[in-house]
Amino acid sequence: MCRNNQVFYKVKDPYAYCKNACENKTMCGEVIVPEEHLEACRTCNSTGQDCKKTGPGQGPGIDGADFVFYVSAMETERCHKGMTVAYAAHCQQEAALDRPIAGHANLCPQSISTKPQELEILLSTVKHEILHALGFSVSLYAFYRDPEGNPLTPRGDTGRPQLNERCLPEERGIVVSISGLYFVRRARYCNIYLCSLVCQKSEVLSYLSLVSSLSEERACQKSKVMSYLALVSSLPEERACQKSGVLTYLALVSILSEEWGIDISSSGLYSVRRAGQKSEVLYLALVSILPEERGIVVSSSGLFFLRRARYCRIYLWSLFSQKSEVLPYLSLVSILPEELQTRQWSERVVRSTVRQGWSVHSGRVDREVTMMVTPKVLEEVRRHFNCPVLEGAELEDQGEEGTALTHWEKRVFENEAMTGTHTQNPVYSRITLALMEDTGWYKANYSMAQPLDWGRNYGCDFAMKSCKEWMDNRTASGESIHPFCNKVKRDPLETECTIDRSSVALCNLVEHQEKLPLLYQNFVSIPHVPPGKESYYGGSVTLADYCPYIQEFTWRSNNIVVRGSHCQYLENNPSPEKNFALENYNPTSRCFDHTDHMWEERSCGQVRQWRHWGSGCYQFYCQEGRLHVVVANYTYTCYYTGQVLDIRILSSGWLHKGALVCPPCEDLCQSEDSKQGLCVGNSEMPPYIEYHLDELTCRAAGFYAPWTLLIVSVIGSLR
Repeated sequence: MCRNNQVFYKVKDPYAYCKNACENKTMCGEVIVPEEHLEACRTCNSTGQDCKKTGPGQGPGIDGADFVFYVSAMETERCHKGMTVAYAAHCQQEAALDRPIAGHANLCPQSISTKPQELEILLSTVKHEILHALGFSVSLYAFYRDPEGNPLTPRGDTGRPQLNERCLPEERGIVVSISGLYFVRRARYCNIYLCSLVCQKSEVLSYLSLVSSLSEERACQKSKVMSYLALVSSLPEERACQKSGVLTYLALVSILSEEWGIDISSSGLYSVRRAGQKSEVLYLALVSILPEERGIVVSSSGLFFLRRARYCRIYLWSLFSQKSEVLPYLSLVSILPEELQTRQWSERVVRSTVRQGWSVHSGRVDREVTMMVTPKVLEEVRRHFNCPVLEGAELEDQGEEGTALTHWEKRVFENEAMTGTHTQNPVYSRITLALMEDTGWYKANYSMAQPLDWGRNYGCDFAMKSCKEWMDNRTASGESIHPFCNKVKRDPLETECTIDRSSVALCNLVEHQEKLPLLYQNFVSIPHVPPGKESYYGGSVTLADYCPYIQEFTWRSNNIVVRGSHCQYLENNPSPEKNFALENYNPTSRCFDHTDHMWEERSCGQVRQWRHWGSGCYQFYCQEGRLHVVVANYTYTCYYTGQVLDIRILSSGWLHKGALVCPPCEDLCQSEDSKQGLCVGNSEMPPYIEYHLDELTCRAAGFYAPWTLLIVSVIGSLR
């Protein structure tokens, strides 16, 4: 590891050379790499000359290993950013084909549950982080290769792709630097934004000066912020603003010379068309206030959210006033060290496209999306959605550092394990395996892929349009809006089933404290929500663009998790006294819908109606082409989709009365086809079939007024 991360790359030389010195210890994430795993240290002087090996010799390495993965479990500062569960990255690439050969993952102990029913999520999290280190990472996109081993992104003289600091300022006028934290402050007299440097811990931040030779004293004076860099706030309007609110290079040169004693050629600075030409210079960002021209998301709320600048591959935090005032400020997000060296990929790997006419509450807008467009991914994603014109697999455009662009878009791929957050039943689909194959470093075994039900065969409208438009169109045609939903959680609580029937689920539509950003306002009207309040309602998962959908949840009592709603975990079984619908959570159980009537329990002294219903978990099996449901050791056979199975069973002194609805046989028996035969199709129930129906026998007749028991059952931590 090089001191201060300062590295030289030499033409036609596969080795990296540290500027002046190597660090005394080499870190891979939070782990100190053993000396025996390390190559020899190679250094050059400050001018890139006198390059040689220094320090200890080369270690023996690890024989027979293709990849070394260093794992830690430390509660680091990053663990407290955005409810992070774990994070990972590669640490080293081999010279010939750029394949990662070492990586790390850190698991955040306070975010990890050790409950048995959470083990699947934990294992999936570890797999997720391994895939980041192996190739699914924004820092590796530029190194992908075709099947013949040729780079998909052009290489420079050093044999490496260009750093992404080389943006197109003519298009966006946005500053790019390879280190540090910037703030963009609004100039007092005109609609201009200038970068001002924030010094951290009195350290000199490399290349954060107007010219690389700017001294420490000028860059960091007592660790205070350089005031507006060019002291714009003290300038008269006629000096700071010229023609359409653009601060020209002439004013900049004058300011720099007078106030900072910095002489810089006028050829190095231009107006908003061009901020600079040399990568070692900190370009002044002349950012117009017009957000539609700069790729900055607009919102009237006080919420923060990310938006990627289209050409510079850098992230902007947009903070907007809650009182409809002018934008108080914008800031560039501090980028972590592993992302500072991100290389710019070509459009053969990742490409942006504009979705015109994106439907939102206020009408239609244009929305830019970023797509993974490599060949195998393109093939698989088109097949999955049954959309032959889909340009690629959409990448996430929101989230904390390490989330945007490094995961699949949550709205489009929901429970695919390589989305930015695990919410329920994570699966590793053919699309993720295709991406790993498209790196050029691996051959995927597609037989190991898990089925992804979300969006399967839903067509181009689902994959390429807003969830609002999907829901509007399905409602207009009388079809189900699933997997999205529009039910706000209220009393009585009505549950549903997830798409794959693995869990009892709720619609995660909730009321937010502030109006949602305009881009994420997905409703014109919502049942049981007063008109005019729709803009406050959206899904609880931000990364899904606030699109509400059916989601697994946890039951809580006094804010303590009691159990989950995944059908296959024994630990999620309700206690006998609260198992009103005779559910059975078991590895062979799945979710079945109830009818519209509440379940009830009767004894000779009471009638209890439970204040939630809608779905439950029950054992099932497939035999002779039929779906069979087991309730309290009694078997009920489904003969056609939508068949109502009346349940009336005595258990623990109570008569449980309710009904289940038969799903399509194919929903649950498709994987059993080869063993038990194909589903035979719908038919009437034979007249000789009678299902078990218990009766409640009491010694003396009497009238008992029913009383209602309310179970506290709210969404706890929606994953």
